Amino acid sequence: MSPQDMRSFLTLDDLVRAFKVLLEVGQSQHYKIWNLSSFSASVLKVAATISSITGATLHIPDEAIPQLKTLKNKTRGFTLNTQSFQAHFNFSFVGNLMSALEAFDNNVPDSITPKGPHVHCPDAFNTIACPVCGSKNHQVVLDLGSQPLANDFNSDPSTSYASERFPLKLVRCKTCNHYHLTNTADRDGLFNKYLYQSGTSSTLSDYFEWLAWKVINSSNVEKGAVLDIACNDGSQLDHFKAHGWKTFGVDPAANLVALARANGHTVKTGFWPLKFPELPKRESLTAITAQNVLAHVPDVVAFLKGCARVMGPKTQLYVQTSQCNMHQLAQFDTVYHEHISFFTGHSFLYASILSGLQITAFETTPIHGESCLITMQLDRSNRKIKIQDLSDKDRLLLLSTDSLKARLLKEEADGLTSNFFAEQFSARALSVKEWIWTELKLFKSAGWHVGAYGAAAKGMVLLHYILDGQGDGNSLIDFVLDDAVLKQGTFCPGTKIPVLPTNSIKSLKTRPIALLVFAWNFFDEISQKVREELHGRHQQVTFVIPFPSTKVICMDINTGALTVLRQIPYSPTKVPNPLQKSARKKAVMVTHQRNEELLMPYFIIQHAPMFDYVFLIDFESTDKSLEIIDRFAPPSWQVVPSMQGKVFDAEITDQQVEAIEKKFPSDWVIALTTTEFLVQPDLRNMLFNLEKKHEGPTIAQIPIITMVGNDSSELTCYKPLPQQRHQYAIGANPDELWRYLHKETSEIYKYLPGRHQYEGRGAQMMNHDAFIMKWAWTPWPEVRDRKMKVGETIPSSDVLSKRGFQHTSRLNNLTAVKEERQMILHKFQLADLCSTANINHHNRQHLTLQRTFHGVFGHCP
Repeated sequence: MSPQDMRSFLTLDDLVRAFKVLLEVGQSQHYKIWNLSSFSASVLKVAATISSITGATLHIPDEAIPQLKTLKNKTRGFTLNTQSFQAHFNFSFVGNLMSALEAFDNNVPDSITPKGPHVHCPDAFNTIACPVCGSKNHQVVLDLGSQPLANDFNSDPSTSYASERFPLKLVRCKTCNHYHLTNTADRDGLFNKYLYQSGTSSTLSDYFEWLAWKVINSSNVEKGAVLDIACNDGSQLDHFKAHGWKTFGVDPAANLVALARANGHTVKTGFWPLKFPELPKRESLTAITAQNVLAHVPDVVAFLKGCARVMGPKTQLYVQTSQCNMHQLAQFDTVYHEHISFFTGHSFLYASILSGLQITAFETTPIHGESCLITMQLDRSNRKIKIQDLSDKDRLLLLSTDSLKARLLKEEADGLTSNFFAEQFSARALSVKEWIWTELKLFKSAGWHVGAYGAAAKGMVLLHYILDGQGDGNSLIDFVLDDAVLKQGTFCPGTKIPVLPTNSIKSLKTRPIALLVFAWNFFDEISQKVREELHGRHQQVTFVIPFPSTKVICMDINTGALTVLRQIPYSPTKVPNPLQKSARKKAVMVTHQRNEELLMPYFIIQHAPMFDYVFLIDFESTDKSLEIIDRFAPPSWQVVPSMQGKVFDAEITDQQVEAIEKKFPSDWVIALTTTEFLVQPDLRNMLFNLEKKHEGPTIAQIPIITMVGNDSSELTCYKPLPQQRHQYAIGANPDELWRYLHKETSEIYKYLPGRHQYEGRGAQMMNHDAFIMKWAWTPWPEVRDRKMKVGETIPSSDVLSKRGFQHTSRLNNLTAVKEERQMILHKFQLADLCSTANINHHNRQHLTLQRTFHGVFGHCP
């Protein structure tokens, strides 16, 4: 299927109305053939309109892209003629492209907004019962394949490579909306000798101190007693002990229990619940903490009932689970064999009621990618609740505290309780996987050192999902850095990738370094450690961050400054679509054109995701440009006849532009020519966020760069022009040449002729990362004729005042055009927006341009 192919479409409303008409007539009409169609449109027009509604980048597969010459061929595809049906039944089809897509976007969550492929997520049959409610009514959310246990680190590379693998699949319980694995691995094998130590992180230490303070302050007990379940090396208990509290712990890892006991804590080895005679009486146990353990247990209710048995009437139970918003953010890296469960507010409520507990607070805390912190106490209300009662949303809300009610309503709004949510999650995971793989391959092929930081369990899941069975991984990632002594000198499970101490990075001296940050929730701490190790040895280091926002960041070793180089172009769109917010000011573009059939398809593809409305002032075009606009542009793009016919008088044109802009006095507007392509990854959401900071008249000066090269390959239509021609001449545009994106300025500012200057007083200047690519000297030789003919429409009065001299001076003079282009190529240094091989050797302005460019287009072939 080609972008220019035509198709006919029938909306559901028109279909229902047509059926009603047929049912009301006699049987003789039932056996005739009728064409039913609400509207016809090209494939590209549909895609461009979706892009206009949602802000999604237009992506056209290579196999669907024809050569440029096919654009002038006859229309392909098909359309349906419905005149016979309309005349016979006095019927009118009312559906159109915009109304059909808006109905999809409003009524089918994420139907056209996820910016990624949809894969149907079926029901799951071969799975364990739900760890919370016991149901087996499940839906598949994400299949991560077969993976080794995430903490099965071995010191022998062959043993590591041969690690046993187990299925790793995430499902959703349709009964209680709990998310969990389909299989459970042997718990003894996972935890008896555990290599993760909580005490190795200063970030965690600070958090443990905060949590101890919170518990102590809430208890109003000066010298209390606390039980920490899954106490690891006792780091959390240390902070309670420092306040004079009695400390008790439980952990299945004998090697870690020994460390906790050495610090003076009373600790039992084993899985909770277990016999613990040393514990104080129920009335004397002040608090229980259970951090990052409930997700690991196969029977959630048995675990919580075990807590209830040792709790007194004033005992507070604090349960923490990591990555509280992993569902909404598709943080699939937390899905590993140790984590059986992935709680929602809904499933926490189920579990508490079934365990005889009452939730008194639902909070989120800034640790482990934002964690859920649930406070519970014994339920003393003597409520008799049957499991079937819990399917009623209103009853769930009646049983909840205010903070939990808010969480339940948010999960409903986010779609966590719907079947379609699984398809969103799966699509987003696939997008992240493919984007990271591409980034790492790019660095590797450029000869960089490519490693990772943090041999955390989540990192091993991400590693194997990226590798997807492609060998031991050494061809992609050379090493993994980690600060845990117990993991250093081992190899990542299922691979021969070594785990090295952080200071080993000092030996990497000659080539640039790129690090995939597995432990992304500790990025601030990690980036500073890397900076310290590389100071005086490297100027920069590059990080690939998988979550919560997938991006590539460059850090200046000397200053510590972080620069985002590029972000995933198919980042998930929130539901509901944020562009539909009624409070958002619209983004409007005004442009003018005459005979621009060469650039017009690219112009539409470039700007469809950015603007709510586009007005094209036409100077009596005689080529196919108006036909192209009609066939491919969204319905919100409107052609406006020039007030001067085909004559291009600069002042009168500016007056017509300003007249259109004044129709949108409160919205964001910009005036471009069709040779100018605005580049910004998410323009309308950027403007929406800036509206909160900039009230009143606001202006952004947008710099222009002159595009000149990359003309060795044949130009293809529909593929974004910036991905085909991406060299520009540094300094070829004078500093005073700008375009202006502005709001609420139409009454106090005025364009000077040419609109490169915008004069007035009283507006704020806005910081931004947008720029404009001006197609002055490329694609070549396709722009040659355009250069020679533009001057034909400029009046003599403008010629005398030297307006548009760059066009009139070379009118019908092929030699002059060629000589000027050669002068540009030789006089100015050329820079490539697409190449990352020498990214660190250009000036800061180029780095900013390249970061924005890659945020829109990703990588060029």
